[in-house]
Amino acid sequence: MKKKLFSLTLILIVMLSYNISSFGDRSDAMDLSSKKVLFISSYSPSYETFFYQVDGLKSILDANNVVLDIEFMDSKRFHTKENYDNFYQSLKYKLENGEKYDSIIVGDDNALIFVKENEELFVGQPIIFLGVNDITLAEMMSMNSNMTGIVESVSFDGTFELAKQLQPNANRVVALTDCTTTGQAVLDSYKSYSHLIDDFLFETIDLSDLTFEEFSDELSKLSPDDIVILLAVHRDVTGRTVTFSEGVSVVTDVLDQPVYTLYEFGLGTGLVGGEVVSYFDQGQKAGEIVIDIFNGESIESIKLVENRHIRMLDYFVIEEYNLCDVELSDDVIYINTKENMLVKYFPYILISLVIIVSQYMLIFYLYRNIKFRKGAEEELLKKKQDLIISNDELKMLNEEMFASNEELRVSNEKLSDAVLMIEEQNREIYDLIYLDDLTKLKNRKAIFDLIDDWLKAPLDECSYAILFLDVDNFKLINDTFGHDYGDKIIVETGKRLSSLESKDAKIGRFGGDEFLIIHKSRNVDTISDFLSKLESLFNEPFSIDNRSLFLTISIGVAICPIHGNATKELVKKADMALYEAKKSGKNRFIIYDQNMIETLEDKVLFQSHVRKAFNNREFYMNYQPYFDIKKECFTGAEALIRWNSVELGFVSPLKLIQASEEMGLIVDIGRWVIENACLFSKNINDRNEESIVISINISSVQMLHPSFISDLEEIIHRTEVNPKNICFEMTETTLFEFTDGNELIIDRIRSMGVEIALDDFGTGYSSLSYFKDIPASILKIDKVFIDNITSNKFDRYTAQMIVNLAHYKNLLVIAEGVEDQEQAEMLKQMECDIIQGYYYSKPLVTSEAQKLLLNENE
Repeated sequence: MKKKLFSLTLILIVMLSYNISSFGDRSDAMDLSSKKVLFISSYSPSYETFFYQVDGLKSILDANNVVLDIEFMDSKRFHTKENYDNFYQSLKYKLENGEKYDSIIVGDDNALIFVKENEELFVGQPIIFLGVNDITLAEMMSMNSNMTGIVESVSFDGTFELAKQLQPNANRVVALTDCTTTGQAVLDSYKSYSHLIDDFLFETIDLSDLTFEEFSDELSKLSPDDIVILLAVHRDVTGRTVTFSEGVSVVTDVLDQPVYTLYEFGLGTGLVGGEVVSYFDQGQKAGEIVIDIFNGESIESIKLVENRHIRMLDYFVIEEYNLCDVELSDDVIYINTKENMLVKYFPYILISLVIIVSQYMLIFYLYRNIKFRKGAEEELLKKKQDLIISNDELKMLNEEMFASNEELRVSNEKLSDAVLMIEEQNREIYDLIYLDDLTKLKNRKAIFDLIDDWLKAPLDECSYAILFLDVDNFKLINDTFGHDYGDKIIVETGKRLSSLESKDAKIGRFGGDEFLIIHKSRNVDTISDFLSKLESLFNEPFSIDNRSLFLTISIGVAICPIHGNATKELVKKADMALYEAKKSGKNRFIIYDQNMIETLEDKVLFQSHVRKAFNNREFYMNYQPYFDIKKECFTGAEALIRWNSVELGFVSPLKLIQASEEMGLIVDIGRWVIENACLFSKNINDRNEESIVISINISSVQMLHPSFISDLEEIIHRTEVNPKNICFEMTETTLFEFTDGNELIIDRIRSMGVEIALDDFGTGYSSLSYFKDIPASILKIDKVFIDNITSNKFDRYTAQMIVNLAHYKNLLVIAEGVEDQEQAEMLKQMECDIIQGYYYSKPLVTSEAQKLLLNENE
């Protein structure tokens, strides 16, 4: 009996020592602390799959001391070109100016597509993708020598088999999906699988063709015996988007039957489960591939991997639909199960039984010794000797146990340190998700969550205002002093705003120079008092880096429930009011009214027409000739863009240009105008002995674009136009409000041989100090001074003075808007050089302008 007890104890010690040594082995992993990995997620940190993937990645990377950084595309909520371009510029800046990464991990299809379209950002870096539904895209990208990864395949077969066991009376399967990339990709797999099953009817309810309300109506028509599989319910045909849990509620609120899912993250929300995709497994496999590459394995030798599937069911949902009696295979994992006390405490019960049995055996052993001692003294002495030997053995065993206990204490300290590290990482993740990195104020997600919480109050208690605030002329500060200086302005602004935070006023940073404030009141007087306090914060100058700047703010206000009772709706309306405040002169606040959204809708619709017209090549060119008074012939023409819309009729060029500048299309349109004008100039001058100059209007937005000079050089080279036959007309604002960088651009233009003309002279600054250093060779007198030149002495004197002053500076003078002979004769007396206006010719289409210019010079 002693030997058996000793053997059992020794076995327990050996097993414990093996576990401790195994822990020590894991801590001896290769030191890869110099390695850094960037994870680009298609979605936001609030998206359900993100934490599963990151936990899987970190379980591998943290064990190897590899640093993990994360960037979010947020393409699930903001699937727009603007968001895509913003993310590209932000990531490009970070990659070019920050630390270098040894590997890139991309999560889901949109991130992989982004890498495919922007491979120049990741030259020479191994790229591992995970969670990709588009198998064809994954296989194509894995053919690159620096790419491989994990494709996300769903298990319709396993889920379907589970569903048939739980619902034996079913004869129809209905899949629920939407118009997202993931929804359509999984739908394709579902359709492929359905062709393999003959004895079941497979159907689909697709949000690509339905609104959420129509979708609910279709759900209500399903039979209780139907097998319902949820693929994706995020976005309907109108583009309206809901979260995953909201989509699940849309389904479960209507159906009175189990709903199956193919994804791990869907469990616990009311779905019964199925053979699901493990996102934690995706992260682990991606992390293992990264470590293999860092340890020298060639990425070309690593083939595509499919994610693992787990048969997992929600026991609460099983009970709800009375499916507990169905016998399933042993590999099914249940969540939300009732805990079996015997299973939970089995190790403790087993140890207690061992102790009790050991004590019983010891008592029995002592009893036998006492009984036999009475019989024989010799036997007693022999047993005593045996006891002494056993005691020595127990002492040795006790010493060994003490040493083992010390090892356990050290291990416990290590585990405590690991727990503290995890808690610190959790705090860092919380800050990453809910705090703005620059100002340490609440970020957009945190402030939106707070608005959502306040909206949950009863309607009669839902009384607060949304204040959308930004710093006036902040872009000018960034352009003038640099983005680092601009960041300091944002930090100081955040400090000043935070001084007004209270239980009734919460402040967060929306992004850029924009801030969101929630004030728990809809009383106009109370809000006005708070707004006055806000404005007073900016009475003192911002003193940063030995510069003192006075700044102002513009504020848009939306009030709940007057203007709405949904977070996005209120923020949108506050943003509209902010836009009106900026448009009305800045340094003010405006409260939202309904006319703003109507004006904005008209503006968005018009901009849509402009973009459609540009794509459909609806624009065309007119040319208004110049008449040289001394030569008595046409020596040039001004290129003018025109648009006769099918829907809108003839559109004002001024309205077209203003809309193009606001929507960022002016650069593309301007490039088109320059190219057409250069081709026209080339054609005219190739057929004429005398030089004919074609002038083109250039805005400051075009000139300040980074590619303006390179685009101009490329157009001149491609059209083979003589640059001396081209003239750029610029307003006083464009010419005189230039920084040193813009002045260099004008010098580059002139160095090519292109003439510069000062357009609309007299309507802008018209300061003699500006005129002294004018960077132009031609001056155009605005029509406002020509209209009354024959009847108004002041206008006549002003025109004569401009001509004399321009000639003194050796500038060529062009008079605009000449409409009758009397005006032309008077300008001739003033010795004006060139006349432009309806008196000589209206703007002409290309063929007519070409005919007129060539005929006059034959």
